[in-house]
Amino acid sequence: MPQTLGEIAEPQQFETGIWKSVDALKAPLWVDGENVAFRKGQVEKARGYASFITAGGAVNALQQALVGGVRRVYMGLPTSLQYYPEGGSVTNLGTGYTSGAWSMSCFGNYLLATNNIEKLQLWPNTGSALTVSDAPTTARIVRQLNVFTVLFDANGNPGRFVWSDRGDPTTFTASLSNLAGGDYIRNISSRTQCAEEFGNGLACWSSEQMYLISYVGGSSVLSYRTLPAKVGAAGINAVAVDGQLAYGLEPRGFWKTDGYTVQWIADPAVWDFLSPRIDFTAGDEITCHWDAEYQCVEWHWKGTGAIGYEGWCYYPKTNAWAPRNWKLTAAISSAVWGKPLGANGTAVLKLATGVNLGSSAMPASIQTKPLAWGATDFYKWIDELRLRRSGSASFQVGLLDDPDGSISWLTAETMAERHFPMREAAFWVLKVYSTAVDVDWSLAGVEAFGAFGGQRL
Repeated sequence: MPQTLGEIAEPQQFETGIWKSVDALKAPLWVDGENVAFRKGQVEKARGYASFITAGGAVNALQQALVGGVRRVYMGLPTSLQYYPEGGSVTNLGTGYTSGAWSMSCFGNYLLATNNIEKLQLWPNTGSALTVSDAPTTARIVRQLNVFTVLFDANGNPGRFVWSDRGDPTTFTASLSNLAGGDYIRNISSRTQCAEEFGNGLACWSSEQMYLISYVGGSSVLSYRTLPAKVGAAGINAVAVDGQLAYGLEPRGFWKTDGYTVQWIADPAVWDFLSPRIDFTAGDEITCHWDAEYQCVEWHWKGTGAIGYEGWCYYPKTNAWAPRNWKLTAAISSAVWGKPLGANGTAVLKLATGVNLGSSAMPASIQTKPLAWGATDFYKWIDELRLRRSGSASFQVGLLDDPDGSISWLTAETMAERHFPMREAAFWVLKVYSTAVDVDWSLAGVEAFGAFGGQRL
């Protein structure tokens, strides 16, 4: 009678993420795959995206707002600004700009935008966008701090930040009758790479240091301080914030911080695999967004050499990593639309939605390391594999006599509760995959039945 050879069922085993660069037997469980998620004690097909809006050009920046109960999406295109009100149509706000990448911020029902080439643009909720004549000639980033509009790297000066008068984003020249002003981050070692709302202030990052700008009142109005967190940002969109935590990417690694303590979240083996794949010379093409529903943070970047564009998703609760095989040129975290939004070319997308990539299939797969079922030096005859699974996918078994050898794959079958390999091998590899439209699946447990055989040489 077949005996139980082994079982993989603990949530901690299933939610360990994909380890592509470690020894075949030292990986926790998964060594290959794409477009999968690790949650609820199982591995499942990740959510894809739904087509949402078609913009009038390639989108390089997104912003969102809720105005009068109507959700809005603002889009930065190389030479224009557009917006879409829920239930309406895409509308031009401004055209004829010098081609560049945008930074955008919302102040009530106003949109503020800068491309670091021309003066600040203001759309006052009607008509066309206006040039703010009193703003600096250029600014790299625009953000809001309470009732102040803050511009970073004003006039091309690294570390120079200026702010508008209280509640008036058209006035930046300081006078005795207003609260406009400016300051320098004195010890900054690079341009301001990124800035995001953080608690009651604005966090900003150089290439290697984090700062916090806060309202202090009095004659100073706003002031900055250098935070203990010695982490930087690789580009203007390389950081996402979830409450009091920020997640970011810089050439030394992926990090998580509250401004005081820092955790480098990618295991050295993960970072050793990913770091050569990221083109840090294209840092402003990196996107990062937080998905509140699925509790994960996702980066997309331009790859080095022939890699092209790719993404990786990080699950903070389990420290699991998983690759994404689609390109994003812009992204914003979950907020008024309930889902993160992204863009690829002219397509604006609702991320973490459905199991397809728009109208196309989203391939998804997961593959185990060579499984010895507790006995690396012995062959195992397996009569039956029992799966705790849901949905529809293909299931394939691979055989090896040596964990570093070539895999001999058996014929793929439709994933079911019971499979009967009726084969012998020293090591077994299990793979689940899907390539068709509308297919969804999950795997939460594997149990092997059979008998131990002779010792391998």
